[in-house]
Amino acid sequence: MDIPEDLSIGERIKVLRESRGMSRSVLANLCGRGPDWLKKIESGERELRSHALLLRLAAALQLSDLSVITGRPADVTQPVPLGRLNHPGMPAIWTAVMNRL
Repeated sequence: MDIPEDLSIGERIKVLRESRGMSRSVLANLCGRGPDWLKKIESGERELRSHALLLRLAAALQLSDLSVITGRPADVTQPVPLGRLNHPGMPAIWTAVMNRL
């Protein structure tokens, strides 16, 4: 996906979230935050300074490279660890998937 270079981090997150069909609530919960927090990030009302939260957002958006969110050139890319995300609904989802008929 090509994202315009002039977008802020929050605007990039919104474009990526919407392109994946995720609600603000779902993405925020995957990061351990609330939808109001994410709304403020996306609108630019709040700055995203936490590197750990940037990595969580990237993993939740299934990005392999943090530069997609930050918009920084490829020479400062950082791989995103794509492990399991912690979410209260995950055990039930895994059970449903593993026990399907």
